[in-house]
Amino acid sequence: MIEAAVIPKLGVLYPYSEEDKSIISNLVGIQKAKLSGVQKPRSLQQLKMYWSLCRVVSSNTEDDNWNTPQKVDTQCRIKAGHTCGFIWNEEHDKSQIILKSISFNNMTHKEACEYTDMAFEIMATFLGVSLYELTNAARMED
Repeated sequence: MIEAAVIPKLGVLYPYSEEDKSIISNLVGIQKAKLSGVQKPRSLQQLKMYWSLCRVVSSNTEDDNWNTPQKVDTQCRIKAGHTCGFIWNEEHDKSQIILKSISFNNMTHKEACEYTDMAFEIMATFLGVSLYELTNAARMED
């Protein structure tokens, strides 16, 4: 299943962002869509800022645990306690953390705000910069 954010304008659905436009432009033929809204809309800009900050952090470190956006995301979820438990990996004789999802379907707007506030501080602290400096760096990246 493909997911893209759309926004209605005068009875027609349009892609919400360039990324959504790219996703939709690859579709061919008649498509069936299942649309759902959100209570208080999750902020797409907040999620984009989160991933921008993950990219900024990963490109400004050589630490092997933080050197990709996905690793920054994982570190933030662990440090913020955004986990739902552990599983035991018998093959490697160690436990593995199960991370909670940050997807639009799995977090309310309030939960997303609480998590991103913590994650942004974690990222800034890791780089040793202020949150203001970090967010400015992300804005310059876009």
